[in-house]
Amino acid sequence: YETEIYHKVRIRPFKMDPYEVTNRRFEKFVRETGYRTDAEKQGYSRVWNGWTTVAAKGYSWKTPEGPGSSIADRSDHPVVNVSWHDAKAFCDWDGGRLPTEGEWEFAARGQERRIFPWGNHWAPHRGHWNGGPETSTQPVGTYSMGRSPEGIHDLAGSVWEWTDTLVEGQAVMKGGSRMETNPANLR
Repeated sequence: YETEIYHKVRIRPFKMDPYEVTNRRFEKFVRETGYRTDAEKQGYSRVWNGWTTVAAKGYSWKTPEGPGSSIADRSDHPVVNVSWHDAKAFCDWDGGRLPTEGEWEFAARGQERRIFPWGNHWAPHRGHWNGGPETSTQPVGTYSMGRSPEGIHDLAGSVWEWTDTLVEGQAVMKGGSRMETNPANLR
């Protein structure tokens, strides 16, 4: 059984980048500031094992699929293995901020309150998820048919996206992941 919980949120005008942050942009941030991510400092990142997230040694934004992997041929792919603190530091450097949960929802659902960014019906070819042919990251905007009418890409699948909203001390993530097997979780 499924329950939907609604609450009203007032959204003021805001801007949102049309694409996820790429490895190229994140690398520029790191190069210019000397920033070290939480995963680099800790020696591990939290990764999805198909059921839950677990600590995995050797994963970081530079080694997105663990030891031996690199971003050398992934400059236009979304950055992964960054913590909420890392994402906030990047946004501060870039002159922006993380969206609130309400803003993210508005960007994904629009005034029409669509179920998916593109409309109200599931369309497997419009998002990057585990029901598709690729399970590794893809360049941002690859699934352009899945962009919202407002022009925002990759809001269903691809990589989880941080918001600036905290619930019980935990940052809210939105959008689902390329590893997600249930389309209902990409709503």
